[in-house]
Amino acid sequence: MTSTFIAKRYLFSRNTRNAVNFISFIALLGFAVGTFALVVVMSVFNGFELVINQLYNTYDPDVKIIAAEGKFFAKDNQLYQTLANDKHIYQFSFIIEENGLIRYDNRQTIATIKGVDASYFKVSEVGKMVTDGDTNKIFIGKYAMFGRGLAAKLGIDFTGIAAANIYMPDKSSSPMNAMGGGFTEETLMPTHEFSIQQELDGNTLIIPLQVMQNLIKDENIYSAIEIKLNAQVDAASFTKELRKKIGASYIVKDRYEQHELLNRIMKSEKNVSFILLAFILIIVSFNLTSGLIMLVLEKRDNIKTLKSIGASNQLIKNIFLAEGLYICLIGTCIGLALGYIVCQLQISYGIIPIGDAETLVISSYPVAMKAIDFVLVFAVALVIGGICSYIPALKATKVEVSD
Repeated sequence: MTSTFIAKRYLFSRNTRNAVNFISFIALLGFAVGTFALVVVMSVFNGFELVINQLYNTYDPDVKIIAAEGKFFAKDNQLYQTLANDKHIYQFSFIIEENGLIRYDNRQTIATIKGVDASYFKVSEVGKMVTDGDTNKIFIGKYAMFGRGLAAKLGIDFTGIAAANIYMPDKSSSPMNAMGGGFTEETLMPTHEFSIQQELDGNTLIIPLQVMQNLIKDENIYSAIEIKLNAQVDAASFTKELRKKIGASYIVKDRYEQHELLNRIMKSEKNVSFILLAFILIIVSFNLTSGLIMLVLEKRDNIKTLKSIGASNQLIKNIFLAEGLYICLIGTCIGLALGYIVCQLQISYGIIPIGDAETLVISSYPVAMKAIDFVLVFAVALVIGGICSYIPALKATKVEVSD
């Protein structure tokens, strides 16, 4: 260790480094900027993923059961008993979901009608997202909860002046008689407006399960069972176990699987962004390679002197490799620190706005920092720095005393 330190001091004395200081500084700056960008971009993707999950989690259950084939499944007493006896389940709710026509005053539109039983508001938090209507009214009787976008589309007035008519095709009626009354109809007073997520808000009406059963004229089928688990229960593990219990007639999905495509897209975008920024970091690291090669060329006489007094090739290689890693390490630490500071400022103060706060769910770019991202960026930067430092270090060992 002492000989390495003395040799390094001899090679890199202050008076002989001026020629490559600038390039070394550019390399250090490149690693700082590259790691800073990686940390910030990955944290922003984490933030968007967190926001999307929070929005959907308000509406989506922990676990959802649907039919393996077709849109509906029949009442199943055995399935009911399995769920009722499971100690991991806090509450579950039977759902019927179907498209229907909604008419209010002189406006009408097609929307998703969701019929829910009395347990639904213990499974879902949609009741807490009411933005208009009688917020003190308990969700019993003939309530009608309109998504904000759907309410705006129909011009819903929640003061109780006019009722909404809901129409669905009467499956027991002959198709030839569709114009002559081939629809079932229910009339409900709009009671609540909720706001969760733009896509849901613009296309969802929640009504009592009994009303929905009257519309479809069938009390023995459901389209889904939504489940809320007890605290500390792992949804992924529970889902696997439940699949084994209830068999292949049903599909069981946890929160991730309910929006699997969206989650995959988010992760793919994050991975692609990481790869692109890492590639840019590789390009920037060429400055480190060129700077060290110039240093090797400048120090040829010093290297010869060290070799002539007994310095091994391994010692020479370690000196230049350590110098490259030193530059990489400082730049990486600066980049990680700056990334952390900027992300923390964005979390605390929202310094970078994302758009019009009145039309978007969030007003500034969301950020969520994860320790694994910092570790990954640090490791990748050191690997790149090590590889780029190894080539000049190996070149330094090629210098012969007789040259």
